[in-house]
Amino acid sequence: MQSGDKIDAIVSFIKDLRDSLQSDQSSDDNVSYTKNTFWNNSITELNWEISVMTDEIATLQLEVDQMNLDYTNYQKETDILNKELALLDEKQQTLENLRAQDVIFYNTRVSRQNNMIFALNVIISNLTYIVDSQSFISKSQVVDELKKLGKDQALIGLITLSTSFTPTDLNKIIQKLKEIKTALTASVAEDDAYEQVAQTNFLNLIAEFETCRSNVQNSLDDIANKMADLLQKIANDQNTIADDQAQITVAQQQVDEYTKQQNDFNALYQTRFTAR
Repeated sequence: MQSGDKIDAIVSFIKDLRDSLQSDQSSDDNVSYTKNTFWNNSITELNWEISVMTDEIATLQLEVDQMNLDYTNYQKETDILNKELALLDEKQQTLENLRAQDVIFYNTRVSRQNNMIFALNVIISNLTYIVDSQSFISKSQVVDELKKLGKDQALIGLITLSTSFTPTDLNKIIQKLKEIKTALTASVAEDDAYEQVAQTNFLNLIAEFETCRSNVQNSLDDIANKMADLLQKIANDQNTIADDQAQITVAQQQVDEYTKQQNDFNALYQTRFTAR
């Protein structure tokens, strides 16, 4: 350089080298800017997506927890309603048993009364024939007729105390028997009326049981539908949560990959920058 030989060439070479380094740096800066912009934007977008999905998972999990609680409450309501159905069945069975006993008692009572009425008609007819025919009247004849009513009839006791019978006495007995028959006939009619009322009341109660049972069953069906809907919604939310979690995993892996790529690139960039 002191001799001045080839100074211009050396200066030119240095300038060219500087320009080349500046051009390389500029190009490297542009690439660095482009890549870092891509990585920064991508990582920001991915982190935003992760944040959104994380919030969605939290919201869905709260919904699932609440729906599980609702489902448990519906199960408790179902248990209560099933117990109500069982109680209705038990009460109806008790009512039907009592009604069956009442019918048996009614039929037995009416049958006995009708038999007594039939016997009274026969006895009254026979005693009337005796009076009308003015045939010989013995105590045994009257007692035999009255025994058809049963051994505990009060009239038999009175008659056995009598010593003789006149047509007038016998007519009194016949009149008394007619009064007894009239009372029995009225009793049968009264029993029939009570039986009709009892049957009507029984059928009305059975109808009320059926109405209550239908209402409870409708409530059970409604709850069952709600529980099925809840299970479907819970399954849908859980599927969405699983999908979000899978996407978060993929997104986080991509963030980690972009971060590594960016760090590696920037480390090399800094090395090149220092070298230049």
